[in-house]
Amino acid sequence: MTTATSTVDSLDLMRDEFKRIRSCPGATTEIQGLCDRAISGIERKVPLIIEAESLRNQLHSIAAALLSLQRWSQSPFGTAMATEPDDEWCQWQEVEELAKQIVFAREG
Repeated sequence: MTTATSTVDSLDLMRDEFKRIRSCPGATTEIQGLCDRAISGIERKVPLIIEAESLRNQLHSIAAALLSLQRWSQSPFGTAMATEPDDEWCQWQEVEELAKQIVFAREG
């Protein structure tokens, strides 16, 4: 279970509890207002958490693909197809470094 999934699950439980508290016969207007604010805050945050986790997974996949491409380019087949270094190769090295940072940050 990912951290995002467990966080979303916890927030869903909290939202349900706030709804129960809000519907109690003894809940004052102030308590109902506090519960309403908590519920709306949770409902705004859950989609953001899910989107952030999705983007994090996409970045990880891209970084892994870039590292795989780098390994291929250093293989005998990839080396045979390589041309002289140019501006694109320099940019590739920058992308490669960024990909390594992403993967190591995710694994660390």
